[in-house]
Amino acid sequence: MEGSADIEDAEAQARRAYATAVKLLGPRDHSRLELRRKLLKRDFEAELCDATLDKLESLKYLDDERFASRYAEQRAASGYGPLSIRAKLAERGVDSHVISVAIAAPVGSGTEWQDIAAEALERKFTPDDLLAQDDRTRGRVARFLQTRGFSTTDALSAVKQVRQAAER
Repeated sequence: MEGSADIEDAEAQARRAYATAVKLLGPRDHSRLELRRKLLKRDFEAELCDATLDKLESLKYLDDERFASRYAEQRAASGYGPLSIRAKLAERGVDSHVISVAIAAPVGSGTEWQDIAAEALERKFTPDDLLAQDDRTRGRVARFLQTRGFSTTDALSAVKQVRQAAER
């Protein structure tokens, strides 16, 4: 009798883990590691979490490639660079090859990272700030792009591009 109760309890736990995971995936995609961490935090056992995640992957509800691609697009649209996006995806357990493909996608649409950096500068700073000659303001502009995860090359190109546009 106890054996069947244990089986029912395990099935109930599996259903509960699946329902919890689907509910977490409702608002946005998650990486496998991110979702696993959230399930573990809710006191599901590691083996049950892995089985649930395997099932979600087989149903295409959970897909690290889709997650990474959407994440990269959203972050790039918000003015973040490839270094920042790479670091955030790595924190979420996404494979480095998948990250590389996702980072190439926003610029694969014809937009270069320097253009994304330039747009971020234009949203953050006034034309006067961008044309300023004082070291303090110029430093603020440069640090802004560094903290957003742009390479030095892309940052310098973006600053040059925006300054030329502001001078017109």
